[in-house]
Amino acid sequence: MAAQHSVARAGAPPIAARPGWFKSSQRHLGQDWPIAWLFFLPTALLLFGLIGYPFFRALYFSFFNVVGTRVGNFVGFQNYTNLWTDDFFRRAIATTIAFTFYSELFKFIIGISVALLLHNLPRWGAILGGIVLLPYIVPEVVRALAWRILLDPLFGALNYVLVNVFHILAKGPSYLADPNTALPSVIAVNVWSGIPFFVILFLAGLKAIDKELYDAASVDGANAWRRFLHVTLPGLRYVIIVAVLLSTVFTFNNFTLTYLLTGGGPGGATRVYAILAYEYAVASQRFSAGTAVAMTVAPFLFILILFLGRFMMRREDLAHSSADEGPVWR
Repeated sequence: MAAQHSVARAGAPPIAARPGWFKSSQRHLGQDWPIAWLFFLPTALLLFGLIGYPFFRALYFSFFNVVGTRVGNFVGFQNYTNLWTDDFFRRAIATTIAFTFYSELFKFIIGISVALLLHNLPRWGAILGGIVLLPYIVPEVVRALAWRILLDPLFGALNYVLVNVFHILAKGPSYLADPNTALPSVIAVNVWSGIPFFVILFLAGLKAIDKELYDAASVDGANAWRRFLHVTLPGLRYVIIVAVLLSTVFTFNNFTLTYLLTGGGPGGATRVYAILAYEYAVASQRFSAGTAVAMTVAPFLFILILFLGRFMMRREDLAHSSADEGPVWR
């Protein structure tokens, strides 16, 4: 057996001679790393062909003057420097940040509230959970068109209820046609669409929290609010970080819902960066300018994805506090 072990070691390169990334991959994949690489390589090649190659091709074109299908002369960073003097770009970035921030804020608040409600109502949890998950069943295009009909100022159901049923308003507002209400309306629809994602993850996290922690906190005199702050939130911190980061990436890149609801209007009130890139690249046939808009935002999204990936690769369990720390609800 010693001879076989020596032969096996002789056929492999010395550990010191192997690259650092190779040793790191072996450490993460374990003893079955050759089989893992065998399954990983086809997926990596497929992802590179579908995502990597188009991305680097678009990055290459962003340094040229591309109009329509004609590739012009090399312009370097001119397409990028032009954006910083472009009022449309600056406003689109500000709109995107506001859209993402308020969407994630309300998704988190409503999502964790609904998850706590369903978790503490086991009798009706299944029925209410099915109702909450309805937005996930409906395709995004159908969601957008349905809400566009509901928010119609003349024939929409929302104005009919507010004006004719409850008599709250004398006249129904034009939610999607008014610059003051267009962005809040789009945010509300986006929040409605994204709540199920948070509810699913938070429910799974709540069920993983040890009930003995709540019992111990109650024995020590912690009220419901302190139990939430010092038991529930620490127990959900791993889930919260993953959910917020993933949802932030999706919301920041949102195009379909916003475009179908308002088309970026009225007056650019809901023109997020994705719509601006589409208008430059497709509507105006300025492909290089539209690509530059997308590539300018790419580093921010890459940092979020990298942070999420490194966070999810961590071995330690972040869902529970260390037993050595003692009770924190006192």
